[in-house]
Amino acid sequence: MYFILTSFWAYKIYYVYGFLLLVFVILCVVVSCVTVVCTYFLLNAEDYRWPWTSYLAGASTAAYVYLYAVYYFFFKTRMFGLFQTSLYFGYMALFSLGIGLLCAKLGFGMMVYFGDNTLPI
Repeated sequence: MYFILTSFWAYKIYYVYGFLLLVFVILCVVVSCVTVVCTYFLLNAEDYRWPWTSYLAGASTAAYVYLYAVYYFFFKTRMFGLFQTSLYFGYMALFSLGIGLLCAKLGFGMMVYFGDNTLPI
């Protein structure tokens, strides 16, 4: 996250796209595994409300991204003023929302795939 935010807000060029792809693949694997495990525990307790749990387990990544963006703003940047602050937090809210929707869709899709392959119908 630090390198992505630095390349976006401090105008430093990020050249290591292979490493970024590796981190993205690891993010996808971790979100998928965590969502399947959380929802499996819910289904093991015979709770039928698994779709929202699987969606929110993946979407919780957005909270981490936004909290890190708040930390980055206060401790790593030298921004001040109403316009810079509102622009920063607005863009970071949209970025966090996008990451959250991406991870939520990934987690829900993996749970549907896991459920179709392992759960008796």
